[in-house]
Amino acid sequence: MPALPRGIDGVLTQHPEAGTLPFSPADVAAAHYRKVGEGWVVTNDMGQHAILNETEFRGYLAGTLDKDSEAWLELRQKGFLKKYLDFERHIEDYRSKNSFLFTAAALHILVTTARCNHKCLYCHSSVVGEKKKGVDMTPAHAKRAVDIAFECPNPDISFEFQGGEPTLNWPIIEYVTKYARLKNEASGRGVFLSLVTTFSTMNEERFKFLIDEKISICTSLDGPAELHNRNRIYTGGNSQEGTVAWIKRFLDYQDDRGRRPFKPGALMTTTRLSMEYGTQVIDQYLELGLPGIFLRPLSPIGFAKRSWDKIGYTAEEYLAFYRKNLEYILELNYKGTKFFERMARTLLVKILSRRDPIYVDLRSPSGAGLGVIGYDYDGSVYTGDEARMLAAEGNATFKIGHVESSRYNDLVDHPLVKAAAVASLLENQPVCSQCVYKPYCGQDCTYNLQTQNTLWGRMPDNGRCRIFMGVFDILFEKLQDPKARAVFEGWLKE
Repeated sequence: MPALPRGIDGVLTQHPEAGTLPFSPADVAAAHYRKVGEGWVVTNDMGQHAILNETEFRGYLAGTLDKDSEAWLELRQKGFLKKYLDFERHIEDYRSKNSFLFTAAALHILVTTARCNHKCLYCHSSVVGEKKKGVDMTPAHAKRAVDIAFECPNPDISFEFQGGEPTLNWPIIEYVTKYARLKNEASGRGVFLSLVTTFSTMNEERFKFLIDEKISICTSLDGPAELHNRNRIYTGGNSQEGTVAWIKRFLDYQDDRGRRPFKPGALMTTTRLSMEYGTQVIDQYLELGLPGIFLRPLSPIGFAKRSWDKIGYTAEEYLAFYRKNLEYILELNYKGTKFFERMARTLLVKILSRRDPIYVDLRSPSGAGLGVIGYDYDGSVYTGDEARMLAAEGNATFKIGHVESSRYNDLVDHPLVKAAAVASLLENQPVCSQCVYKPYCGQDCTYNLQTQNTLWGRMPDNGRCRIFMGVFDILFEKLQDPKARAVFEGWLKE
């Protein structure tokens, strides 16, 4: 959407919803706007937003808004009025919203193996069979990956085990955990470990190790067995049954004080097959005692790209699915059942708290190499998880080094990291630079390259852009409803 004009003959004529509006350049500070539902959403680069009705919006632009009105006082406090800018406070808001600009990469993804015992229809990783040789990370490569991560000047470091099915190379998970803990005795940082797993090789010994080492768990649960097992084909039998059983096992764990500190995360990936199951999936998550759900859209990478005609959908179809199920979740909350949608909560952290929710795929510039680094099983280093998935498809554009020959500074100084930063900086994007959602959004160069053959992307026909634009529209529409806003604010307190 176009920025508020600098004043051409005192009128605004560029927005199709606006008509001809009087405009006072002496009163209006730099901002962006969009008509959403019954209101006008106005935002600025500090991450502040206001939602105005038609009369308030026109009065704001014309400089005629009553100075005793709640709308004028809100606009003044949030930095939308040029004569009343509090630069020290606005600088703090900007710094808080963009705190990731002042830290190094915190997330380090280790692909322990490319092997997997599932054949998921939407797999992004282009995995190989579980008996394939030569596709496991070696201890030497794992050690170097941890050493590189500790070269990163961030007080907190997160290691995430990915695959394939990462537990098929269980010794590396144990090795990295113990080596990282030992190495951290000298550095004294915050070290966090997480595992993304199907639970297909889980047993009590491994369960105890994960509990003792406080390794957080994330798994995929696509819904009822008839849906989950169609999406996530398992060579060993009923994938959904095993997943549900281990989710319950982790949720039911109690420490010696009777507390239940371990809360595994679960997410679904929305395929065309999922469209008719939305509320059933949510109900299952509730029955298991999970606190929320991530209604994750599909990405056209790996197997998903090759089977898109069977499992894919348009952005508009996804947004209809998302709206329907977000409204179902809101209704549950209205009736007293606490439950959240993870994508909404992530975006609401940006919108309502003006903080970075540590979501590297939605930053400006993106987290490619700056917020996340991915270490593949063979020691190759990439700008992130999707980047190494793209390499598995034959496109190694985002490879930035190898653990045997690279240091951390070499990786972040790689020309591709700089190119991705330039391409994903929203101020450099012709459409994004003027979008009302710029303070909360971000580009994904891997998606752009995969779908549009350019790091920059073309936003007018970019599917990811359409999805996020639509989700932001839905959230700002709901924020105009006091009941929904109260629920959203409650999600940020949990």
